[in-house]
Amino acid sequence: MNRSYSKIRHIQESNIKLERRVLNEIGFMPSYRKPDIDVIIDFDAPDTTKDLKPILKNFIGRKNIRLNNIFGGNGGRHNSYRLDISVFNERDVDYLINDLHLHMMVAQDVRIQDVTHYIK
Repeated sequence: MNRSYSKIRHIQESNIKLERRVLNEIGFMPSYRKPDIDVIIDFDAPDTTKDLKPILKNFIGRKNIRLNNIFGGNGGRHNSYRLDISVFNERDVDYLINDLHLHMMVAQDVRIQDVTHYIK
């Protein structure tokens, strides 16, 4: 009987490991996890007179990404912005940048360029 219990326990542990791997791979994070990768995203929004800080704050909030701070947006010809965010994995950053380009062009009629990002 002890041997069959050991096999069942091993199968249960294997299933738990597989579930964790699948959940992490497709992007669902357990509620107890906190974003642990801090990322800086820099970009320019030339030729716009809009203050993009409230727009960016709303956009990032809807994506359920933790926003640490927004810098920049002094107006003028070259509006430079810096987003300080925290994410679960590096793929989230690429998805966010793609969505940011689309949102700013379609919904806000603002072209962003020279987008760079790095991990703190």
